Amino acid sequence: MIFYRDNENHRTDRAVTGDYLYVCGAGTQSVGTRAGIRSDYTCLRPDGREDYHIISLNAGRCYVTHGDTTYLLQPGDFSLYYPGEAQKYTLYEKDENQYDWVHFKGTGAAALLATLGFSRGGVFHGAGSDAADAFFPLTEEFQVRRENFRVHSAAWLSVLLCRLSRAAKQEARDAGERERRNTIFRIAATMQRNPDAPHDMEQYAAALHVGRDRFERLFREVTGMPPCRYLQNVKMREARRLLRGSDLNISEIALALSYSDPLYFSRQFRKEVGLSPRAYRAEWEKSLKNPSDPLL
Repeated sequence: MIFYRDNENHRTDRAVTGDYLYVCGAGTQSVGTRAGIRSDYTCLRPDGREDYHIISLNAGRCYVTHGDTTYLLQPGDFSLYYPGEAQKYTLYEKDENQYDWVHFKGTGAAALLATLGFSRGGVFHGAGSDAADAFFPLTEEFQVRRENFRVHSAAWLSVLLCRLSRAAKQEARDAGERERRNTIFRIAATMQRNPDAPHDMEQYAAALHVGRDRFERLFREVTGMPPCRYLQNVKMREARRLLRGSDLNISEIALALSYSDPLYFSRQFRKEVGLSPRAYRAEWEKSLKNPSDPLL
């Protein structure tokens, strides 16, 4: 079932009000086989509404369009439409959907939303139970309409917007942290694959949009050691492999691992392994002749 809502606005939407925040409508909606309300539901408002509109999904799946992009809302996600923004969202009966919604306006609505980080409409994540806990008293105040319900519902709307903002910002921080960790894992994998390549730590820091010192701290948090030390370990491991499985001499192995000075390479190898490269190779060859000796 498709509902076309080109110019649908409740009577309260059109009311002239000087209130800082003014709740036009609020409620909880279910769309599903057990709800007994309606089948598949698509709402279309090509011209949008005169007020702001928030949909916060508690259960199921909702397909929400902003501009030319359609997003999948899952439980804990919410969608914000600005006045005049074309609206389209679809819920399917099979998904057993439940969502909270609120329409609002007011002289301070735009400034408050901007202060909270919502400078435009879109899809946001991380609302969860905090949003639901604010929606319930907001909806109750608006629908029961006790004394001063307008003031109370506006107050709960402020609480709701603050909680949505906090959740969205925390989700963004968490996503940023995950992306930073993934970037560091990719850098570490590059070191593993190409120990002989030049590795510019300043360039790696720039990829994370941080300074060199901050990059080194982040890298250590993820891998357990600073990047230069990590790369040194990788090179020494590759050096052991080459000493065991190739005919390259010490100078050639040093050069293959981007050490311009074979003596410096040998000193670093001894510091890491406890043997010089030459002694390590000799011990390895000895172990091959006598399998009872532990292999290095």
